[in-house]
Order: sequence, then structure tokens, then C-alpha cells
Amino acid sequence: MKVPIFLLPFLGLVVGISCGWGAMTEESSVEQERQKREGEELVRRSAMIGTVSVSVPVGRFLLIRNGRDFCAVRFTEFHREPNKATRFSPPDDSQYAEYEWFYQGDGSGDLIKPVESGHGKLYRKPAVGLFHPFVWPRGRNVVRCGPFRLGWDYPTQIGFNTTYRKEDDVGNEIAPTKWKEIREVNTKDPRLKWYRLDYTRKEIDIPIEQVW
Repeated sequence: MKVPIFLLPFLGLVVGISCGWGAMTEESSVEQERQKREGEELVRRSAMIGTVSVSVPVGRFLLIRNGRDFCAVRFTEFHREPNKATRFSPPDDSQYAEYEWFYQGDGSGDLIKPVESGHGKLYRKPAVGLFHPFVWPRGRNVVRCGPFRLGWDYPTQIGFNTTYRKEDDVGNEIAPTKWKEIREVNTKDPRLKWYRLDYTRKEIDIPIEQVW
């Protein structure tokens, strides 16, 4: 089949990107996998407070508050699944996580008897496309808890805002805890340290048993 001349540059770009992704995979896949596993191990044993997000290990609660609204979120699992490179997506992992949430909106902060509770599933798959702006992300990356809509990043990071773009502080505060059961949660515990969005803060890693 004869290819129209106006399509040749486009087809050449597709082939070039595909070949580049293949070479990148061969050269760096082992090192990338090592770094990913190291990051997952750190998340399994530490609370991490960054400029735009906070995380705790699976099975531990993060508390969120804003005005009269309080929420507790506990991740129950996370995992990755490898994907091969295609002409329209790079060789990257699909990322998954699940969480439980408990919400109280009466101002009491009593999450042992929440108004609402539920379970959520999150995922992010490699974006599809050739180059910006012709790239389409795929995923469900917003943690929902009552009225809260907070961005998620793999494996257990919860953002102060809905996205990880530079945004204004909307008043959300997040506190890492080492509590495992909802009956342990006390939003008035003086040991809690609440964090807000802070673009000047350097990342803090705290072994989970030393949160307090």
C-alpha cells in the first residue's frame, strides 16, 4: 500500500519513539525496578511528609480535617503490574491501590461512629499518545472521603489538594498516625501533628513507630 506523502513525517515519529522506548527499557529497566522497590520498602515502614502530600504504610490511618469535616483513610493494599512498550505508550507499570475511608461531618471529629464509610479502588496506567499535548492519562487517582477529593500518588500518597499541580492552600490538614483500627482513632489526641500544604517544606521520613 502506498503511504500518502503527508503521513511520512508522522509515521517516522511513531517509529522513532517506539525504538527509543525500547532502547530505554534495555538500558535502565533493572535500575528503575531497583529504585521502585526501594521506594515501596520505605513506604512500608515510614510515614512520609512532602510538600504536597503525606503517606503512611498500608494498614495505618491518615487523618484529614478541614473545618467541621474529619476523615480517616487506611490503605489496604498496593501493587504494580508491568506493561510492555507499544507505539503509543512507554514501558511503564500499571499502579493499583485500595483504601477504606471513614467520614464525620458534624464537627465532633468522632470517627469511631462515622456518618459515612466506604471502600475505594485507585489505579494509574501508562499514558497513551505521542507527545504533549497529544497524550492522554489513564486512571482513577482521586481519594474520595465524604466531601474530600484528594489526589493520590502511588503507592499510598494522599495530596492536600485534588491534583499535584501547584495550587493554593484550601485549608486541608493531614496527620499521619500509627493506628491500625478505627476504634483507636482520636482526632483530639495531643500527639497528632497536623500538616498543611507547604511548598517550602523538605521531605520528612519518620519510621512509623516513631510518629509519636
